[in-house]
Amino acid sequence: MTTGCCGTSSSGWGRPPSDQAFADAIARAFEYWEVVDPATGLPAAFHFVEDLSTPAVDQAPNNPNNPNAYLGLNAGAEIDIFAETPHAGPGFGASVIFFVDTTQDDLTLTSGTQSYAGRAISGADIRMNPAFVYTLRFFETLLTHEIGHALGLADLEVTPLASNVSGFLDDDYDPSTSTSVLATTSNSFALLIDPADPDATPLLSFDGNMNTDPGIDTPGVSILMESDDWPELQFAEPKLQNDDFAGRQFLYPVPEPGAGAMLLVGVGALSLLVRLRTSETQP
Repeated sequence: MTTGCCGTSSSGWGRPPSDQAFADAIARAFEYWEVVDPATGLPAAFHFVEDLSTPAVDQAPNNPNNPNAYLGLNAGAEIDIFAETPHAGPGFGASVIFFVDTTQDDLTLTSGTQSYAGRAISGADIRMNPAFVYTLRFFETLLTHEIGHALGLADLEVTPLASNVSGFLDDDYDPSTSTSVLATTSNSFALLIDPADPDATPLLSFDGNMNTDPGIDTPGVSILMESDDWPELQFAEPKLQNDDFAGRQFLYPVPEPGAGAMLLVGVGALSLLVRLRTSETQP
């Protein structure tokens, strides 16, 4: 995919990238989520398409006191991106609000299973903080992380006490020692997920504090969908790690490598990202 960015400014960048480099970074952030899982051969069950013809709308929350629960259909494309103060506040690098279509209480999974209990995400608004000073590498990694949220994945360390989502799910997570944490957060388990009924997959739930060593502070633990230690997250390609691929397979399952339905996800308003270079922080 490509983007419609234009214009340059030093605002928000330690060293401003060229327009082409900026556009390429945005494209890569989406493309990372489409790559084939190198450990299992499982492909993505979706493909992002550019939709700059649909106006972007930074939609106000249905419930302003609960940023995790926007209800109804969002205006704009399925994913809109804005350079604005994050929903969680100016101290955050970025945030995502996704919208839930309450008119649907059953789903057709990307694996083909019909009438599956659940609610559909109708879209998401991503806000990238224009007050941050970015390197292109940091911006690309942060946007890739936020796209994961737009797809429905939570931060690794989030617990039910802190949000409306479940705790960390894994096949064998063992927080006993730093060695056990590193081993059980780096193994592949996407093939263990039942594509016809992901909720029936026997996974472990961990609701304790993961912001420790042993935990995601353990040296060598780098998972894209964790937010505790961003320097550790700026790893080389592929951006997604085994736990990230398993999360993708859980939400958008395919029955076997090379098979599965293809969901097209529209990406709109990428041209607004140029405001990262030209705008001040907005209220």
